[in-house]
Amino acid sequence: MWRWGPRHFPRETPRGCRRLASYPCSWGAPDPIHATLRRSDRYLQPSINISMRQTGGADFGVLVPVNIVRSMLLLGIAVAVAAIWIGALQPATGVVLVAREGSVVALIDGKALGPVALEQGGRSIPILPIDIEKDSDTFATHATLNHFYQRQTMLSAMSRAPGANLVVAGKKHPVQARRGILGNPFGFWLILIPGVLGIAVTAVVLAADPKNLANRLVALTGLMFPFVVAGSAIAITRDLAIDGELYRWLMFMHEISAVLFALIMAALFCVYPREIIPAKTVAIVTGLGVLFALTIAIGRVFEWVVPGGHGMAGTLVSLREISGGSQIEVTAVFVALCAALARQFQVTRGDPVARAALTWFGLSVVVGAGGFIILLTLPNLVGMRSVVDGSVGFPLLLLIYAGLTFGLLRYRLFEAKTWSFRVLYAVSATAALWLIDAALIYGFGLDQGPALGLSLILIGLVYQPVRAKLSTLFMRRTGLRKNEMFAAVMKVAFAAPAARSEQWRALLHRLFEPLEITPGDPATVGATIGEDGVALLVADPAGGTALRLAYPGQGSRLFTPDDRHIVQEISVLCRQAADALQSYERGAADERRRMAQDLHDDIGARLLSGILVAQGPVKSLLQDALRDIRTLVTGLIGETAPLSRVMADIRVETASRLEAVGMELDWPITVEAGAHSMPYHHSKAITSAIREAVSNTLRHAQARQMTIRISIEGDAGVVEIADDGRGIAPDKDRGNGLNGIASRLDGIGGSFRIDRPDVGTRLTLRWPLVARRQTPQTEMVSYGR
Repeated sequence: MWRWGPRHFPRETPRGCRRLASYPCSWGAPDPIHATLRRSDRYLQPSINISMRQTGGADFGVLVPVNIVRSMLLLGIAVAVAAIWIGALQPATGVVLVAREGSVVALIDGKALGPVALEQGGRSIPILPIDIEKDSDTFATHATLNHFYQRQTMLSAMSRAPGANLVVAGKKHPVQARRGILGNPFGFWLILIPGVLGIAVTAVVLAADPKNLANRLVALTGLMFPFVVAGSAIAITRDLAIDGELYRWLMFMHEISAVLFALIMAALFCVYPREIIPAKTVAIVTGLGVLFALTIAIGRVFEWVVPGGHGMAGTLVSLREISGGSQIEVTAVFVALCAALARQFQVTRGDPVARAALTWFGLSVVVGAGGFIILLTLPNLVGMRSVVDGSVGFPLLLLIYAGLTFGLLRYRLFEAKTWSFRVLYAVSATAALWLIDAALIYGFGLDQGPALGLSLILIGLVYQPVRAKLSTLFMRRTGLRKNEMFAAVMKVAFAAPAARSEQWRALLHRLFEPLEITPGDPATVGATIGEDGVALLVADPAGGTALRLAYPGQGSRLFTPDDRHIVQEISVLCRQAADALQSYERGAADERRRMAQDLHDDIGARLLSGILVAQGPVKSLLQDALRDIRTLVTGLIGETAPLSRVMADIRVETASRLEAVGMELDWPITVEAGAHSMPYHHSKAITSAIREAVSNTLRHAQARQMTIRISIEGDAGVVEIADDGRGIAPDKDRGNGLNGIASRLDGIGGSFRIDRPDVGTRLTLRWPLVARRQTPQTEMVSYGR
């Protein structure tokens, strides 16, 4: 006997669930079934042993996973073979019998013929509607069920005897004593095969980790499943009759295994993926439920031979009649299962991986088991005939193990929300169609053909608009609208190179709202979903550091393939925008080079000719204009100018201006200027700032001497300009000239400071040296008189 206890739930953080200050998650038992994927290859390795711990005397010994799979498959196959063999031994008439208006007719060549009787040895027994009833649970009283058993025994014995014939409208149809294996109808296989598939899936789950309680409970449901379907496959698909004693035992096996299946499934959701009820409590309640179900099932054994109310056996029969049998038990357990499932959805709010697996598994259980109960169980409880038989209802239970395969093996868990809504929509549409069809047939008396057509019309007119509205409401994605996303992508593409990666990071945060954004694997290409949807690895389209995004939607969901596609699309859009920007810049650069060539060749040549013939102030002005043209040409073609040349040009200009007014210039600075270059916008800002400072001195300072110092301090260039004039009053605001200097320096990331010494004024200009030559060469340049 397996022991249930806390030791099956070591307290550790579940995969995909972390203690996050901004989004706390639920702590509790680990998700043992999620380990299936990581260990799912064990059953393929016969050499791997899993040693089970001692649990208070309950020793599982050493279990080899491949033996677990083999043993459970052999059990399922054995049950299936037994069912096939028993089915093959049953008689067959080869005629389809249906109940019509209180009598039985045979459908032959598209015609309904009757009456129908079974004849053998000169004895003829008419076939009644009770004889072809597929589900004995539809009988309301003990007496009716006994009558059904007796007639089944009698008809089965006559069908097996030599010379048995089914007489339809006076015409005899020989009855085969055995229908054979190939004579088992399609519905028989449709009911039986899911039992073998179910036990195979659960065998793999148990083999992956036999120590985990959740895996064991799943395996127990798989062990019950073949017994649930085997008896029903024989009884429901019988041709006319099987022995009443065999029928009774088949239904006993079906009933007790079905209740056990439901109880174990409900117990599973009490401990998976979180332990919402203590394991010992679940064990006790499940055990009491098994005892009660066994007591009720024993009532079926005695209900043929013992009348209700006589002795202990009769009391069990009476208890079964009062309780309603297994149908009410299974329905009640299903309600408890749904309550446990709802609670699990609450406690897994902080673990998106567990929530996704629970969505797959829970949805499959609700749809599979719920569909079975709605189609087969509830109609019997309310006294209505079911619109389908077990050949349709029992395969629905296979959906449970299909969901188990998706959920426990974590196949596309990140699409759980999308697929869950699609499945619910499909199931809801089918259920609505059946309900409307049944209401039109039984409530309004319409024939099946018109009722089906009208049902389809109503579904199209009412359900589809409702479905579209619900889809918009529940599957609406939070994030950016298309115009906002386009604007954000353009902002990334057109950002400065230094800020482009930061803009990309901000865009991803706006799109997915992850709790974590950390550097990712440098080898990341495009976008890749990792850690079962918890993380998304994204390459930077600008060539920066790859990023790892974790816990999207503030930790409330997983990444989906749609998220990956969005990232891939915006990455392509960013690259296309960047390529377009580069193409534009190349075109603009070509145009600037053409304009620069024209300035150099035409205007520059004309100014040079004028300088050669000009005299005095005109020649000086032409020389200044030629220097400006040379600066503009340098800026237009995007070249960097050596710091030494920029300082030399402005020094010559400054010296000429001061000499014209009789003012002295002291510029004795020696700087390692050859190792530094200046882009055009830097050189233009610095020369304009020095020029404006000189102009201010000439207009306002009334100075006799100006001193200029050039120096390199780390990665910054520094210019100090001082005069011996009357200075600037402390209470005087800056004029346009000084504000212009400050604005120019701010545009290149520099700074501007005014000092007021005892005599005159001192201005300090500082700017970053952003460009360097590949092969620095120290060139000592002296500026001075």
